[in-house]
Amino acid sequence: MGPKLLAKLVHEGNIPVTTTLQGLGAFDETDGKSLHMLGMHGSAYANIAMQQADVIIALGARFDDRVTGKFDTFAPATRAAALQGRGGIIHFEIQPKNVNKVVQASIPILGDVVTNMASLVPVRWSPLEVSVPWALVFLPPSAPKLPHHKKWLSISTVMLRSV
Repeated sequence: MGPKLLAKLVHEGNIPVTTTLQGLGAFDETDGKSLHMLGMHGSAYANIAMQQADVIIALGARFDDRVTGKFDTFAPATRAAALQGRGGIIHFEIQPKNVNKVVQASIPILGDVVTNMASLVPVRWSPLEVSVPWALVFLPPSAPKLPHHKKWLSISTVMLRSV
């Protein structure tokens, strides 16, 4: 139920998705909204997206140093948006000890992730206007075109539109 609910939320809001190692499988990595895994073993575009995001919705993420890199430089745009009251980190987590352990959440939501995430689905989203796979939005212009990027991009030529 969780992956289907996540997909519904993502498609209704046209929201890009990154995953952690423990979150792999929660969202279809071949979907045009997937930025793949973030962190030291993740994709450049996932890491760039996290650094530039106004809002981060974290579902059970632990925010360890393999995901954040230097803690004090992680997600500067998100922290700035939180201070201005227009964004921040919304952290869904079942274990209270993991909230604000590494990264300060603007809105911590304790409890079962799927149950709490269900409350976001009925929200009327103003979908983000992007008509290419999200990875292309965050891919650095100087990024080398590796063979696996070409393969991935060729299977992700879906136009992103709200349902």
